[in-house]
Amino acid sequence: MNWLFPPLCAALLLSPSLASASGTVSMPPREEEMASASACAAYLRDRAAEDAQMAKPETLAEDGSRQTVSIEPISAGVEDLGRGRARYAARIWYVNGWPRPDLGQIEYRATWEAHTYECRGRRLIAQQSSGFTSESYEPMPAASDAKQ
Repeated sequence: MNWLFPPLCAALLLSPSLASASGTVSMPPREEEMASASACAAYLRDRAAEDAQMAKPETLAEDGSRQTVSIEPISAGVEDLGRGRARYAARIWYVNGWPRPDLGQIEYRATWEAHTYECRGRRLIAQQSSGFTSESYEPMPAASDAKQ
């Protein structure tokens, strides 16, 4: 039976369904002592404001490619958790699409970055992860739709 193992592993690893699967990478938590609990909370508010400015509606290039950046809130803004604790969490989505005339479709791929920041008094705990999704498709707009 051991003679089956290498070909089976190769077939599984090279399978198109697995090659186009989604994935996630998480970083270990990072801790930092801030000057004070209020400085830590200010840091969270700054991160939330920076994220909000990253959002970008879908843009359409002349070649039909598209790009958008959206913010998915994980927390309800900067949350006061009580007892000197606060938290902010969001996921930033980067979606790119391009026409596939050979398929009559627009192919989309998305990547994301998620972060959670928590203040426990003046201690900041940051957790970050990133990932990607499988491709998805939607019909290409008709030529008359594309000009509008």
